[in-house]
Amino acid sequence: MGQTDKSLRIQVIEPDEKARAWLASAPVVGTRLSFLSLPASIEQVQNADAVLVSVDCQSGIDLLASICSRPGMPPVIAMGGDGYAGKTLEYVLLLAELRGAAATLIKPFEPQQLAAAAYSVCNRPTRPHDSAARERRAG
Repeated sequence: MGQTDKSLRIQVIEPDEKARAWLASAPVVGTRLSFLSLPASIEQVQNADAVLVSVDCQSGIDLLASICSRPGMPPVIAMGGDGYAGKTLEYVLLLAELRGAAATLIKPFEPQQLAAAAYSVCNRPTRPHDSAARERRAG
């Protein structure tokens, strides 16, 4: 019998090419990342398990709010490294939470932090291999 891929599918929306390249090169165990730049549409993210959105610009906040306001959409993790238009990073991340972000990350972050946030917002164990081992022992 073939094994199914249980990796979380994370749609990353990041306008900065350097940040996309860093994320693509940093292995995040138990996840599969795919990338979009801004502007992105709701339809492009609806089949992901989670969405990681850069909120270092107003269009990122707007997209995050749009995704979070629709029923049946995947949970959104906001990531930010700078404020914008005179707003501090703390303000921007709080705004993202108020607009519906399930979690926030401050750039740069460790790959394990992304994995932990993604598994948490998707209500899955943070160590998928541990749960599989427990199932084998119980079975």
